[in-house]
Order: sequence, then C-alpha cells, then structure tokens
Amino acid sequence: SEGRIFATNKIVAERFGISLSELLGQCLYDFFSLKDSEKQKKVIAQVFCTGESAVFKENNNAKLQ
Repeated sequence: SEGRIFATNKIVAERFGISLSELLGQCLYDFFSLKDSEKQKKVIAQVFCTGESAVFKENNNAKLQ
C-alpha cells in the first residue's frame, strides 16, 4: 500500500486531471516520472520520520502513466 492515496481533495484531483473517485486508491508515484517519484519518496519518508511538513514544487508535467 506504499504510496496509495486514501484521502485527498477535489483540488488535487483537478490538478491531475481526473475525478476524485478515480484518484483514490491510485499510487501517488504513478503520476510522476521515475526521477521525480524517487525524490518524492525520500521527502515523504523524511516527513514520517521527523513529523515536519514538506512543500512540493508543482510539477506541471505530472500525469497518469
């Protein structure tokens, strides 16, 4: 279940160009290139370890692969 989207909002779904119901259950990393996915995984792991928030730069090239 690593990277699965269990909760989100309509704005996030709109940014990915799909409906909220389609987004739920998807793997977050499938929306990004392999290079960007690896970066995101590291940042998310750090968030879980430290409890500190992180901000991701918007990736206009994000899409379903």
